Amino acid sequence: MLETAAANIRIILVEPAGPLNVGSVARVMKNMGLHQLILVNPQCDYLGQEARLMAVRAADVLESAKVVGTLPEALVGCVRAIATTGDDGRSHPTPLEDPAYALPWLLEAPSALIFGREDCGLTNAELNRAQRLIRIPSSDAYTSLNLAQAAAICCYELYREEGRRKREEGRGKKEEGRRKKEEESSAADFVADVTDVTDITDATQRRKKSEGIFSPYP
Repeated sequence: MLETAAANIRIILVEPAGPLNVGSVARVMKNMGLHQLILVNPQCDYLGQEARLMAVRAADVLESAKVVGTLPEALVGCVRAIATTGDDGRSHPTPLEDPAYALPWLLEAPSALIFGREDCGLTNAELNRAQRLIRIPSSDAYTSLNLAQAAAICCYELYREEGRRKREEGRGKKEEGRRKKEEESSAADFVADVTDVTDITDATQRRKKSEGIFSPYP
């Protein structure tokens, strides 16, 4: 049975400075079925009026957010982690991947998606905490995305992939049911055919007996 992304994935914000961003992230998380928000040493009032203003009906995500002091603490219990970066990859040896390609990997185990600071992102040491790195493709005219916008794009990719897998799982179950029904129908047809042959044989023997036709062999 396909486990849900909501049960598997935590969204980690490292030292977020903008309460509006934190509230916006909470809202898009709830939009896309996610609820585990981890804040590493937040630099703002994540439960304040500005955050709640942007969260709207996702205040429960803010209120249940877990606050920790370091990224390693935030990753406790995670088997897989992907970190986001706006860097072009020249300063880090790990290759940068497209979100649509890499993010589905998180759906298969307890995982984390890590976002860095609004002004400077994640340090190399923090990036090294993740097994994979993603960079959202953007125009060369302005490559840097807002934190909440980047989170929205990634959460949407996770939501879309989870939906695709559920549809495939549903089609697989439907196909299995169809095959089972066909097998049962074939078995019923076989029984009916055997019954017909038996009836024909009995009728033939009764006809021969009534006509005085007997087999020459005992």
